[in-house]
Amino acid sequence: MILECRNSSNAAQNLLKRGKCALNFLEDNYKEFKETVKLGFPGQTSKEKMKNCHFKLEKGTALGEDRPLILSDAYQVFECTWDNH
Repeated sequence: MILECRNSSNAAQNLLKRGKCALNFLEDNYKEFKETVKLGFPGQTSKEKMKNCHFKLEKGTALGEDRPLILSDAYQVFECTWDNH
């Protein structure tokens, strides 16, 4: 799988730091789309973006202590690891 994002994005930086991420797939509706767009704007840290986020987060099911957080609202989630080889 190929994930395309800006090198400076929070997604890219978190993936490079931690080596794990979760790709959350959400229903196609206006409420979730509006919330998702807010998370995609550059300039804020992840903590700032998640401060007023309506999505509920929970620990993923991947092995290890540093499991990525997943959205409980997602209908499907891919928990991924970074292969830098």
